[in-house]
Amino acid sequence: MEYCFSCAEFPCVRLREAARFDSFQPHRHMLQNLARARDMGVPAFQAELAKKEKILHTLLASYNDGRKKTFFCAAVTLLPLADLERGMEALCAQAAACPTLKEKAACAVRLFTSIADTRQMDLRLHKRPKQEKK
Repeated sequence: MEYCFSCAEFPCVRLREAARFDSFQPHRHMLQNLARARDMGVPAFQAELAKKEKILHTLLASYNDGRKKTFFCAAVTLLPLADLERGMEALCAQAAACPTLKEKAACAVRLFTSIADTRQMDLRLHKRPKQEKK
């Protein structure tokens, strides 16, 4: 099977368990993304992801002070494309008021955190608890 959503057991226990925690890449929306790819078609979903990737590259190139890569990756992965596009428009409008890269990074974090808050989303990573040693 090429995609998990093609399986009769989708979403299976294994996928639901994997979606509960993040590692280096957020997985909280994995099940929703698979369902979205199924519903809208893989080519359309890939086109949406390409737009998100372009936004991520812009954030990393122009707003990353060396400490925001994980935040930007989470924001682009978790927020809907329409929110990201509106956020980028607002960020470009506010860029003149932030002369240093550190200020631009802080402005971007505030803006995307505010957008996430309106959706009651948390952009921080949720790591799997460590196993206790026996």
